[in-house]
Amino acid sequence: ATLLAFRGIQYWCAIFSIVALGGAVHSWTKTYWYLPFALAVFAFTGLEPIGMSSNLNYYTYPHMFLSLHIASLLFALHYGNGPARYGLMIVSGIFLWAAGASVLYMTVTVAGVVLLWILVPPPKESGKLGITRRDAALLLAPTAILWTLFLIVYGTEFVTAVLNMQRYSSEDLVHVLIEFNPRALRYLGVASVLLTLMTVAWRLTALRAGLSLIAISALAFFTVGTNVLGTIPGYWRGWFSAQMWAASFLAAVLIGVIIAVAMKRFRGPDLDDNQRLVALLAVPAGVFAITTTAFSGMGTLTVLHVGIPAVLAGTLFLMQGAAARRWPAGVRALGLVAILFPFTYHLALADWKFTYFDLSPKRLTHTLDHGFAKGIVTNQLYAGVVDWMEQRADKYSRPGDLAITLDEIAMGYMIIKRRPALNHSWTGYALSKALRKESIDDAIRRGRHPKIAFRFARAPLFFPDYSVKGERYTLAGVRNFPPEDPISTYILTHMQLVDTLQVQGDDFVEFYVRSETDGTVTPLD
Repeated sequence: ATLLAFRGIQYWCAIFSIVALGGAVHSWTKTYWYLPFALAVFAFTGLEPIGMSSNLNYYTYPHMFLSLHIASLLFALHYGNGPARYGLMIVSGIFLWAAGASVLYMTVTVAGVVLLWILVPPPKESGKLGITRRDAALLLAPTAILWTLFLIVYGTEFVTAVLNMQRYSSEDLVHVLIEFNPRALRYLGVASVLLTLMTVAWRLTALRAGLSLIAISALAFFTVGTNVLGTIPGYWRGWFSAQMWAASFLAAVLIGVIIAVAMKRFRGPDLDDNQRLVALLAVPAGVFAITTTAFSGMGTLTVLHVGIPAVLAGTLFLMQGAAARRWPAGVRALGLVAILFPFTYHLALADWKFTYFDLSPKRLTHTLDHGFAKGIVTNQLYAGVVDWMEQRADKYSRPGDLAITLDEIAMGYMIIKRRPALNHSWTGYALSKALRKESIDDAIRRGRHPKIAFRFARAPLFFPDYSVKGERYTLAGVRNFPPEDPISTYILTHMQLVDTLQVQGDDFVEFYVRSETDGTVTPLD
């Protein structure tokens, strides 16, 4: 298996999610043409539109399970009371539980079922798009049953792990790559203004609406591409500006759609099937978005992880308005493209250009040709580091031997094909000193002494500098391990420095080997 193979699995999961939810929506609307326009960007970005990690991870799983949860629910509503409906409701509930099993705090999203029961009850007239009490119970049952069974089997270990992570976090503020900050409100504010302009234009006659939407689309394209002529600072070094615009726009869409449906539900006549369908998409997506925004260090950006159902909800809401005004199909298509294009174009471009602390795509000139990283295109420095680590590991240890890669370099173990001596792959979590001490103490107590160790004097991170014209990247500064760092201290006192890889005259990676009983270090034959 390779990292790219796992990335391929993630994209197939994205396609499956798109087809499942798109098919479920089509089964009710009997209209197909707008689905490719709405969902095409996710076929390109996969389940991770932010672009930080295109592989399977704890953000892609909830996006997939949310889409499958809603898809199963929509298919279930085609059936009257009976085994088919009940079975699909249970399947939908299992997907909802799976989202919480992927990321613990997502378990609270079961609240979305209660909101759906309130907003989309069984229709007063004959129809099937409604949530009954029995439906709600079947949707909630898997979460209750499966978590109970899980805790019965793994309760002690699970609770201990959760309490430990809380304890580690409480030592200091959790330092994360991206934090929610007031700057995000600027993006949300401007995106809301653009959405309001688009909504007003959508209420005009077909010709005026088409011309107005083209003009507003051009304005949105310019706004996203230039960050309003630079008046809004780039989000986290400018890497996530396009993603923040798309996330803010989706957040505004969800807020607007849910408010409109709720007002219709409680102030007007009963919702029709089209409005109920929008609610069945928007409410679960909204609950997921609120939860992940509140609990994730990436804040508003994570709204993109509900992108598939959120975009569909907004698209259906617009199509209902166009149908009510009897717009020609061409004007509907033009209007939809005008609204989606500025955000999807810049989002797809940002996804293509984002290389996760590597150089820009045009500067990646080396392809790794073997091992877990086979097929990855990277820069000359990173390719050299991979070769250097593999050669040193093979010279002084065997595949499967224990090792330490310091710090926070989980993939390093996969590259050198050595097992981690520590019981945590991310010992930098929350900058916790207790975690680092307990992980090395546990390794010593269990006799898991590393044969080799790599200590990165500088983190392998290239940072872009968007303050200058053209492209400029800066390599991360020197990492100073404090004298009291337990893992670094173990390496320095129990192992010998054998080799050092230097970059531009500075130490980059240090290679250590555990000494024999006589204090010597001997390469393998």
